[in-house]
This record gives sequence, C-alpha cells and structure tokens, in this order.
Amino acid sequence: MSTTRDAEEAAITKKNKLDPFLESMTFAHGVMRDCDCDECGLEPVPPDVREAIRKHKRAKLMSVVEITRQERSLVARDGGLSIWHLKYPVGAEPMVEYGDSHRIVLVDKVPSSAGVKKIGTGIVGSSAEEKGRQWVEWEKGRAYLIPSNGGKAVGWVAVAKEEDTKVSSSGDRNGARDPVEVYMLKAASDALKESDEANELQSWAQQIRAIFKEELEESLNESSSREDSYSINVDRVPLLLEQVKMLTSAKLASRSTLL
Repeated sequence: MSTTRDAEEAAITKKNKLDPFLESMTFAHGVMRDCDCDECGLEPVPPDVREAIRKHKRAKLMSVVEITRQERSLVARDGGLSIWHLKYPVGAEPMVEYGDSHRIVLVDKVPSSAGVKKIGTGIVGSSAEEKGRQWVEWEKGRAYLIPSNGGKAVGWVAVAKEEDTKVSSSGDRNGARDPVEVYMLKAASDALKESDEANELQSWAQQIRAIFKEELEESLNESSSREDSYSINVDRVPLLLEQVKMLTSAKLASRSTLL
C-alpha cells in the first residue's frame, strides 16, 4: 500500500513541476491562448491579406523561368565538311564543342536586344569562366572565319543588352525571346588537303572547301599574329547564305516526305 501511495505522490510532484513549464508554451492555452505569434493564429487571417498571399504565390509560380537550351541541327555533311544550323536563345547555357575544325559562321539573325559572347577559359559554367566571357562582333548578314584552335573548347552564348531590353507592359523583354541564329560551316584539316576524294565531293562541299582554303590563306596574310576570327569578304556572303538555306529547305522537305 505504501508503495502505491509513494508512486502517486511522485506523480503529483512531477506534474506540479511540469505544469508551469507546459503553461509557458504557446500550444498550452488551447482555444483561449493569448499568444500573438503567427503560428498560434489568435485571430483569423483577414480576407484581403489571404487574397494577397494567394496572388503572390501564384505570381511566383508563374514567374518561374522556363529552361531554354541551344539548338543544333545538321544540314549537310560530306568528306569532313559539314553545315549546321544553330539557335542561341538569350540566357541558354552554351553547347561546348572543340576547335579541331575550322569554322565559318554565317550570321542569319541577331535581335536588336541581344548580342553574342564567346565562352571564357576554365570549367564552363564556373564563376571564373562566366566572368571571362567576351563580346564578339557578330552582325546580321556577315560571315566570320574561326580557324582551328587545336582542340580547345569553344562555345557562344546570346546575351541580352541591358540598355536595349526594357520590360514591356506584358512583362516580356522586347525581343529577348528571339534567338540568335547562325549557320556554322565546319572543315576538318584533312578535308582541305589535296586528295582524290576531294574531287568526288558534292558540289556544295566543293564550294565550301574552296572558300575555306581561300579565306584561311588570306587570314594568314592579313596578320602576323593569330587571331580568334576574321571577317569574310561581305560580297560573297549573300550567295553563300542563300545556298546554305536552300540546302536546309531541301533537307526539311525530304524529312516531311518521309513522315
């Protein structure tokens, strides 16, 4: 009997010690709690405040930036020579390639609100690489020769020009959604060497091969120091761009026929 009485007295003593502590907690008051913290909710949230919160959450969800990616599609390829169509949306991460081949960039579209930067050195996407990105002067309707750099990483990104991209009433930046579009002509070094295979190339490949050889020779004569890129004679660009677009249209037509 004494054992039971001792246990009851110990329980009462423990309760008396815990009650003051529990009563100090915000959840201890039940419905009649007098705490004014947000969690307890002494008063219901006013309707206008609740509606403002709902609109804020919805706006936050709607403002999530859609992830954009650069696009690259093959137009034609023959004997170490190829033509690619590339789209560079503003803000998209660069597709990294390696500079084993010589390149000619035919600039088809450049929105007035955007420009192009080449990637920096180091790990792509790192703070150091992004800070090292430099503007390149790519103009619509122009072409640029980019000699092989021996296999180092190359890549380009479209960047919004802050002074020209003002937010419109619809919330979009003027022209910021339009990508930069170029055609990239590539030539492997071996494809420019004299060989019997060179005479068997398709007509477009023979023309591009000849242009590469001429432009590379001229670039060596223009400057004693090796540069990243050289502007190609503007007079030959319109015809070259037209031929490339004809090849692109032919490929799209053949693809739709197969479908």
